[in-house]
Amino acid sequence: MKTKYYEPAKIKERVSISQFLKDLGFSPVKKSGGESFYHSMIREAEKTPSFCVNERMGLWYDHGLGKGGDLIDLAQALWPDLNFSEVLGRIAGRSQEAFDMGKNNTGAAQSLIQEKPARYKINKISEIGGNKALADYLDFRGLKTIAGAYLKEVHYEVTLQGNRRKTFCAAGWTNEKGGWEIRNASFKGCLGKKGISVMSGNPSKLNLFEGFMDFLSWKSANPTTTDSVMVLNSVVHLKEVLQRAAFFPAVDVFFDTDVSGKQALSTLLDFVPHARDCADAYQGYKDYNQKHMAESPRHMKNHSGLQTTQLYRPTSGKR
Repeated sequence: MKTKYYEPAKIKERVSISQFLKDLGFSPVKKSGGESFYHSMIREAEKTPSFCVNERMGLWYDHGLGKGGDLIDLAQALWPDLNFSEVLGRIAGRSQEAFDMGKNNTGAAQSLIQEKPARYKINKISEIGGNKALADYLDFRGLKTIAGAYLKEVHYEVTLQGNRRKTFCAAGWTNEKGGWEIRNASFKGCLGKKGISVMSGNPSKLNLFEGFMDFLSWKSANPTTTDSVMVLNSVVHLKEVLQRAAFFPAVDVFFDTDVSGKQALSTLLDFVPHARDCADAYQGYKDYNQKHMAESPRHMKNHSGLQTTQLYRPTSGKR
């Protein structure tokens, strides 16, 4: 049987995240500010809807996990045992009407394309420190001192429906595929192709992290280490690092202590049995950055002009 080939760009163009979730039987609990909120379908049951979908940008964000992405990232999180091609096929199979319309009904297909992911343009990459709001956010995360050595300010614009443009600024760094993994006080995502980030160092020792906030927190506590580092930028990329991690004689793992992080750790240990779980370094906290924040001088002195609710509000096109 001939294998069908699906173009990722076409799938994201024709299938909206909300329609995809509807096809799977998930409905939003509430809508606010142009966003839809669901009970998370990629982790254990919750009482408060914290899974947010911003259809204008074609992105989702799970506030309980602190992770997000596009339609394909969501499908990979739902079906972690499938390879990339199988995930695309599963999306197409669940949303076959979208592809049938695309072939047979131009008008109907256009109605599906109206909610395609927003277009973006990177206007400028600059050193950290120029944008005060972003600097305050990094200070709040306890990373103001170290951020400039690893992150850049990414100034970009997004074209929304009706050709409206909005500009944003986020802290970011590049991944192996040339995409920019970005984050600010109200958004976490990627401009371009998502992938892992690698820093070569000691070939005998590897440290694995889920995101760059945790890596920077660890680096702040271990400034002189020369170990090699891999940052997943999303646990959906775990399979990409398994074989590479297995080549290192020593592997320390600093994954989140939530359900997603524990599942990723279990998968890693099956493939790399000599890897070591280092979550004891931030025992009692969800991740390394949460512990780092709690111990940073700014938080210990309660000297912050920012409120947690302000920094972790749901993403919105009204930012």
